[in-house]
Amino acid sequence: MTTVTLPTAPPPPHSRDGASRPLDPLLVLTGTVAGVAVLCLLLVGSRASAPQAPRTARAPREEEA
Repeated sequence: MTTVTLPTAPPPPHSRDGASRPLDPLLVLTGTVAGVAVLCLLLVGSRASAPQAPRTARAPREEEA
């Protein structure tokens, strides 16, 4: 009986997508700060564009007169 061996595929080359390397803490911090800054800008922008309630003229109080 003859045994046939099939050639095995070579291991895939290391990809540079970061899956095999740990995350750089400085890049994580930079991304977090940038994300918080974008959220703050969105919050400020949405509050500035929100319709304002009409201001009613109030009578001055006795202490102010």
